[in-house]
Amino acid sequence: MLIFSAITPHPPILIPNIGKDNLNQILKTKQAMEQLGEELYALQPDIIIVISPHGLVHPYFFTVQMSKKYYGDFQTFGDLDDKFEFDSDIIFINKIKVRAELKNLPIKLINEPSLDHGTLVPLYYLTKNLPKVKIVPLAYSFLDYPDHFAFGKYLKKTIGRSNKRIALIASGDLSHSLTTDAP
Repeated sequence: MLIFSAITPHPPILIPNIGKDNLNQILKTKQAMEQLGEELYALQPDIIIVISPHGLVHPYFFTVQMSKKYYGDFQTFGDLDDKFEFDSDIIFINKIKVRAELKNLPIKLINEPSLDHGTLVPLYYLTKNLPKVKIVPLAYSFLDYPDHFAFGKYLKKTIGRSNKRIALIASGDLSHSLTTDAP
């Protein structure tokens, strides 16, 4: 069952070890992410599905990363300290795949344990107090809008049929202008 949904930004500057002194320039965004984390903690999800534009996007398929564990860090952005590890829900991932195939929806499972920053930045704030939560990383495709709408309806139905408490996070480039000198 769906218990929570949100659209979140994912600028790496939101991570304290990256943003450092510049974090105060996006203080309201940081506070909003912390508030989302508190709200999600109160609901105690079993699974967090994260849809990221920086995930393993395939032109003709919706993709789900499948791995027993997922790992990630922000070394690309200069943060050598923060490292993350999350468990997956293989059974739920398989349900997504099998049911999508029954509906003739284009879906691929990709065996990839590494998480992108579009997934990790929201999870940094949303999982601080949820060490046991499982995640399901998804990526959209380059298919047309009706295909995305059909996949969204299907995903809603699959989540609704589950007895797991599920949060859905859409991670997006909400702005490339967090500061006045940003592109």
